[in-house]
Amino acid sequence: MQDIVSQVKQVNDLTAEIGSDRVDQAQGVSQVGDPVNPVNQVMQQNVALVEESAAAVNRHRQQLAVHGLRSPDLVRCRAMTTVNISLPDALR
Repeated sequence: MQDIVSQVKQVNDLTAEIGSDRVDQAQGVSQVGDPVNPVNQVMQQNVALVEESAAAVNRHRQQLAVHGLRSPDLVRCRAMTTVNISLPDALR
């Protein structure tokens, strides 16, 4: 009987230790995630700015085309508007 009581105490101790470790782990994950969130926000803002810039360049390109104009600047802008950005699923 003494052996069973000892083993039950061991199980209770291990269960308490696991619970404590889970709390520590959750706090660690939070500490890693907290600084990442502002970085994600800045990256999303940058992506939005790039998209807005590309849209503005396209509008100017269309306006030039309407007036039959062609400019070396237009060619340079065209190269800058091709942007392929792959965001992690968490940022979409």
